[in-house]
Amino acid sequence: EPGGEDGKTLTLIPGAASAVKSDETERADGAGTPAGENGIQESHNPPANPQLTVVATLPFRHRVLAQYIGDGEYLYHVDTDQKKEIACLEMDTQNTTVQNLILAAENVEPFKKAIEHDIHKAVNAYKQVFPVDGKVPELCTTIKFFKEWFSAEHINRGLLIKEWAEHLKNKPAPVKKTGPHKIIVDDVNKPERPRRSEKPTHRTINYELACGFCEELDLNNLRPAMDFAKRIIAEDREDWKQMSMTVGIIPDIKGYDRQTIIDLVRKAPKAVHNGNPDIRRTWCESFLAVHGVRDPDWYEYVPDNTPTTHEENAARLRQAGKCLRDIETGRFQCDEEKPQPTGELADEPATPEAVEQDTTEHHPDPQPLENEPPVSQTEAGYQKIRAELHEARKNIPPKNPVDVGKQLAAARGEYVEGISDPDDPKWVHNNYSASNQGEKEEVVPEEKQPAAEPEAVTRNADGTFDVSALFPPPSNQTEKTEARTERDGETPKESNQQETAGDTGQEITTDGGSGTGGDEAGEAADPVENGNFTVPDDIQPGIYYDIPNEAYHAGPGVSKSQLDDIADTPAIYLWRKNAPVDTEKTKSLDTGTAFHCRVLEPEEFSKRFIIAPEFNRRTSAGKEEEKTFLEECTRTGRTVLTAEEGRKIELMYQSVMALPLGQWLVESAGYAESSVYWEDPETGILCRCRPDKIIPEFHWIMDVKTTADIQRFRTAYYDYRYHVQDAFYSDGYRAQFGEIPTFVFLVASTTAECGRYPVEIFMMGEDAKLAGQREYRRNLQTLAECLNNDEWPAIKTLSLPRWAKENANA
Repeated sequence: EPGGEDGKTLTLIPGAASAVKSDETERADGAGTPAGENGIQESHNPPANPQLTVVATLPFRHRVLAQYIGDGEYLYHVDTDQKKEIACLEMDTQNTTVQNLILAAENVEPFKKAIEHDIHKAVNAYKQVFPVDGKVPELCTTIKFFKEWFSAEHINRGLLIKEWAEHLKNKPAPVKKTGPHKIIVDDVNKPERPRRSEKPTHRTINYELACGFCEELDLNNLRPAMDFAKRIIAEDREDWKQMSMTVGIIPDIKGYDRQTIIDLVRKAPKAVHNGNPDIRRTWCESFLAVHGVRDPDWYEYVPDNTPTTHEENAARLRQAGKCLRDIETGRFQCDEEKPQPTGELADEPATPEAVEQDTTEHHPDPQPLENEPPVSQTEAGYQKIRAELHEARKNIPPKNPVDVGKQLAAARGEYVEGISDPDDPKWVHNNYSASNQGEKEEVVPEEKQPAAEPEAVTRNADGTFDVSALFPPPSNQTEKTEARTERDGETPKESNQQETAGDTGQEITTDGGSGTGGDEAGEAADPVENGNFTVPDDIQPGIYYDIPNEAYHAGPGVSKSQLDDIADTPAIYLWRKNAPVDTEKTKSLDTGTAFHCRVLEPEEFSKRFIIAPEFNRRTSAGKEEEKTFLEECTRTGRTVLTAEEGRKIELMYQSVMALPLGQWLVESAGYAESSVYWEDPETGILCRCRPDKIIPEFHWIMDVKTTADIQRFRTAYYDYRYHVQDAFYSDGYRAQFGEIPTFVFLVASTTAECGRYPVEIFMMGEDAKLAGQREYRRNLQTLAECLNNDEWPAIKTLSLPRWAKENANA
């Protein structure tokens, strides 16, 4: 009957006796006496029989393992000892052969549904193909075998087993991995790449490039090489200078480690050092793409937004490797490079070595191919700027402000004589009688409107207003008085020396400055009285050109520098407007103003500045010549610069032009020193700004700054509230043009580094822009309250400095 521990094992009924026939004459004592009445002999001590369990009733894993321990025989049931062995095999995680068998059986659907005989055959096939004393099979291989075995016909399963066994027998043995002790030895013997102790700059890159020219270079001891580098930099050696110019225009060059920069020079063939800029540029970019290693300490990863595929990256690396091989073997030819389309900058005329243009793609990412990220955000922005540079260059007109206005007006779709096609049907040509001259629909150029006298304020074709008829030709009085040169390494605030109130000259009266209409101008009186220029107090919002700098500062409206005074103390705002001005200018102001004029108005530079010759002041004749020269300069109103100052200003200007984006900003069609007026919508206060240069076609604003320490500018901008200037000027531009501009600071260093004057271009982040907007709006609210209440706080509170507080509390 069923019994046992699990209720399924068959056991004998206790007390039951088996019936056996015996000889009736057989006696227990051998006398042949008859047996009992029923003829059955009872056994009170039956033999002990083992407890058996049917395999089909076991869990699936145990069913598989039961056939595994059967040594090739089919097991119908198992005893207690076999069940213990099955349980031990299931729990033995070190036995990979058994564990793979169990997992494979559970992951093959036909195996899970198989009957006991098929399970027995499958397990035996597994033991034949993967013997216990052979190589342990991988799980994926086991699963693949079982799938093929169950999908094969019964008659073909024997052949399948032989094929698998033969295949695994002839399979080459895997290469044994090097032991851990050898890896450790290799790591110890491998030289470590040199590390930098501080964040790299372009000056650091120049020194490392110079170290690459040292023939006895030891990467583990760079002190002798550094001394050698200083010597060739001081000598301004030509090969180092050319390599420095090429490397300096590669984006993200500071993200590579020291050995990569040094090897860039050491491994370069002679053709790179002696060849033209195209070969050097191709070598540098290809070498960085193939062999470049990122600096593990100072590289700053930028998230990538431009997607690229693995195939594109692979093709890029293959092309870079081909360029390296061609240059090393002398097969590389600049004219054999793939011709670029007409929209690329490569079609531009060749530039001198000092202004080496970058016309190829930059791929400085040296990561492995399988992990290589797409084009970085910095590179994508650089490519976008290059495209804008090319488009702007095509539209650069002659250096004539009138032509610039016509060019921009034609680009906006307005009719401009000499540019627009008069036969185009979109221009309406009607003949009107004298009675309806004021109702013309056609926009007739002003040159064709006969006038007895020129108007004082005229509207340009681009919707702006020209007041040049009110002023004489520019002279030294149009010299910009804003002090933007830095003292002790920082840029001072915008000068307000000329923002005085109560000028007594005649005022310009006009109603045509709104920017929305107003071709007609009111009767304007002569604005020149005793040499003073004035701007009317009721000047309309708009953008004006040719307003002298002194007239702008003395006129109405609140500027950013006046908001700086409000932020300091409101009373300073009134004091600066009323305090007397010492007209004696400092030399720093002359140098800064000269650099601004050289960059923004190069055609005016020779008219406003003159470089003094050398005078022999040890003789009377030399002193007399110097006196005559200075008197002539005073009479003509030209500012005198020394020969050293003139040379320095020209080098700074050439440094700006050597930067591709700097050249684009300088050469793009736009307006320098224009005056923008608008009303603040919240307070109603008239605001004004005077951008160094605006580029309306692309909606860019450039502001030129000079600094003694270009690295300190990254943090010093906050002290001088340049983020406020960005927000203030941008809102004024938007009020006039309806677009938010791209505001950039072109910063030039007045201190040479490695024989060059560094130039960088900065743009405020969104957090800095928002902070600047909040600050200037708070300053405008303060000014509005002071004007309404006529109260101007003037007293400042002095508090103990931190060190004094510590001493007081001690």
